Amino acid sequence: MEPGDLPFDFRRSIDLRLDAEGRWFHEGEPFVHAGLIAAFNRGIDVLPDTGEPILRVGTHWCYIRCDDTPFVVRSVRVEGACLSLTLNTEAVATCAPDALRVNDAGLLYVELGPHRRARFGRAAQAALADLLVPDEAAPTGVAVVIGASRTPLTALT
Repeated sequence: MEPGDLPFDFRRSIDLRLDAEGRWFHEGEPFVHAGLIAAFNRGIDVLPDTGEPILRVGTHWCYIRCDDTPFVVRSVRVEGACLSLTLNTEAVATCAPDALRVNDAGLLYVELGPHRRARFGRAAQAALADLLVPDEAAPTGVAVVIGASRTPLTALT
């Protein structure tokens, strides 16, 4: 066995869960140690072939259960015609407004690439509130306005 290799059953047997708000749980108990939470957040990834969420710690990795997406937008700011997003992984991503999606409950998501969809956390979505306007022509009834640009939001699929 190579370093980092774990038996398949072991990778699936670790009871780690990330809730929809990006909070960690082990065997139903919430994490409370800030350093561990930060380390685990930095280790969030997805398998490139399947998109299954995983946690990487050093050379090891295991599967994690996610109530929604493993990636959560923690903060957002406008940069020109684009949005700069800081994720729970501490990664910063830039996206155009047409990458935003909205679900039936009015929650915002962003498509960041194959198998990489992030849900806006409450604070990040609230930070965009002034940019979201009603738009009868948009399929979802909402558009994003940045400067002179108006982009209809599409539905999450």
